[in-house]
Amino acid sequence: MEKEEFDKLWCQYEHNINLYKFYFDLFIKIHLFYYGITGGIIAFYFTHKSIELIKYSLLLPILVSLALMILFWIGAGMIKVIGNDILFLTEKLDLQTYPDTSMLKFGFKLSSIFYAVVICFMICLFFIKI
Repeated sequence: MEKEEFDKLWCQYEHNINLYKFYFDLFIKIHLFYYGITGGIIAFYFTHKSIELIKYSLLLPILVSLALMILFWIGAGMIKVIGNDILFLTEKLDLQTYPDTSMLKFGFKLSSIFYAVVICFMICLFFIKI
C-alpha cells in the first residue's frame, strides 16, 4: 500500500473513531440533561399537585421524550454505518483491533425503550390524577 493511500485511509479511520467518541459523549450528556430536567419537573409536579394546571408541566418532558425516542431509534441504525466503515478501514489498514460500535447501538435502542416507558408513565400522570 502506498504512503499516500495509507494516509488517506488512516485519516478516514481517525475521523470515524472521533465521530464514534463524539456520539458516545453526546449520548451520555443528553441522558444526564434529560433525566435531570425530567426528574425536576416530575418532582415539581408531585409537590404541587394541588395546582389545577400543573399537569401541563408534563407536556415538555413528554414531547422531549418522544423526540429523543425517535432520534435514538433512528440513530441506532446509523451507528451501524460507522461500525461497518471502521471494520472496513481496520481490515484495509491491517490493524489488529477496532472499537466495537454495537454497544453504542444497543445503548441507543435501550434508551428508546426507556423513553417510551417514561412517555407512558407521564401520559398516565397527565390523564389520571395520582
